[in-house]
Order: sequence, then C-alpha cells, then structure tokens
Amino acid sequence: MTAESDFIVLYTWQYPEWDIRFEKRNPEIAIQSWSDTGLKFKPAYDKLEKELGTQGIVWCYQNFKYWDQMEIRRLWKLKVPRARILCYMDNEVWQKCLEEDPGKYWYKLFTDNPENDKHSAIIQSPIPESWVCSNIFHYSCWQAGRNMKENDLPITTAKALKLLLIKYNKEQKQC
Repeated sequence: MTAESDFIVLYTWQYPEWDIRFEKRNPEIAIQSWSDTGLKFKPAYDKLEKELGTQGIVWCYQNFKYWDQMEIRRLWKLKVPRARILCYMDNEVWQKCLEEDPGKYWYKLFTDNPENDKHSAIIQSPIPESWVCSNIFHYSCWQAGRNMKENDLPITTAKALKLLLIKYNKEQKQC
C-alpha cells in the first residue's frame, strides 16, 4: 500500500488535440503553432530529451497556474507517483536557456529540492489513465484569466466548447 505522500498533484496545459494518455509529445505541433518561438524551443527541448533519455515529456506545474495565452488549451490535473517524476527544473533557468545559449545555464537547470512556484516537474508521456484527475478544454483569455483560480474554470468540456462557440460567433459578426 502506498502512502498519500508518495504522490504529487501536478497541472499541465497542452494542445487540445494531444491526449497525453496515449501519445508522446509532437514537437512539430509546437513549432507550427508558435512559429519563431517554436523554432527557438526545439534545440533546448531536444537537449532536454536527450539528457532525460526519452522523447516523450510533459511539462507540469506543481501549483495551478492559469494559461494566459489567447488560444484553446486542455488543462490536465494529474496525481503522479513521485517516483515517476523524471526531474524538477528551475523555470527561470529554463527561460534563460531558451533566450540564450542553453549550454551556458544548463548546469543550473535541474534541482533535487523543488520549490512549488520556482520549479516545474517533468514526467514521461504517454501517462497511465490512473494518474488523470481531470482534463478540460479551455479557451484562455489573458485579460479575464489573470486572477483566475482552478475552481473558476469551466467544469466540463461542453461548457468550455460553448464558450468558444459564443466567442467565434462574436468574431464572425465583427468581420
């Protein structure tokens, strides 16, 4: 029997078409959707995957953090065995690796003593169904979402899709 302390709750925002239960991450989707930014991420992601020895990774927050980009995302809330976390990474150092030469900061990237908001957890995909607490589609709206909490999100995929349809119809009327 495993103790509750052997698990950690994690959150990850992913593209709606990517089901992390069945598929590995496809870096080409990020490159297509983020264009120049995606091209900048690829060398650092490739280096990270090589270091971890896997091509399938999922980047997770240890606390709920609202995705404040103007796009559809799928929020996954997971309960993961701590032993299955590949590593903890310093978010600020990762940002420096993306903006500058990754090799310059790489030695500072990983930590054995994670702090909730400063470090992200990396897990391997695909993940077991048993880890999934919830997953919902959500259209992120930066202005509305700045102070949004987990409980403020639509509770069902149907509700999230209804909100998307309303937004789409408003945009069509403006054209």
